[in-house]
Amino acid sequence: FVVTSYYYPHLGGVAVHTYNLYRKIVDKFDYDVVVISSTLDKELRDIKIPGITVHRLSPLFKLSNTPVNPLWYWKIKKLINEFEPDVICVHTPVPFMVDCAVAAADDIPVIFKYHHVGSMAKGLIWIDWMLRLYEKTILQMLLKKASIILTSSEFTRRTFFKKHLDKTKTITPGVDIERFISKTQCDENRLLFVSGNLDPTE
Repeated sequence: FVVTSYYYPHLGGVAVHTYNLYRKIVDKFDYDVVVISSTLDKELRDIKIPGITVHRLSPLFKLSNTPVNPLWYWKIKKLINEFEPDVICVHTPVPFMVDCAVAAADDIPVIFKYHHVGSMAKGLIWIDWMLRLYEKTILQMLLKKASIILTSSEFTRRTFFKKHLDKTKTITPGVDIERFISKTQCDENRLLFVSGNLDPTE
């Protein structure tokens, strides 16, 4: 049971990552995956994949880039009761929908996947105070309830989640290397190095 505020064909890191991750999972393992996400724009359509069922929930409004609907808790709770999942995996940092899912999970194990580097603060005073308040209150309650927290880097794990190291693991996002195999051959040796901020202590 997967909950993410945005899912492909929405564009964005989390939307594309979750799409590729779960289509590979159902391709290699005998799992049934139910994805809960927000509705698509009228010109977009879900791509049907055997083993994956997508349920789209309509937001009442958006706060910054966060779709919101106070009724989602009960809608997600109904879907949980219908499908009786073995595990619920929520993908963040976009809040609210995943908050509703964790609250509705009851005793079902929750995997909390955090795709951001750290705080969601955007440098905008009018919204940052709400994000900081969220991260110090609601987010901490979600993390406490989660069975395991997954981060994309050790830096994020040791800094943003330093209070939860006992149940935090780092799994770096996979890359489909077949998409990057050149169709032309080159006799010269070439090296491409791509990096974010390096931790000098590693």
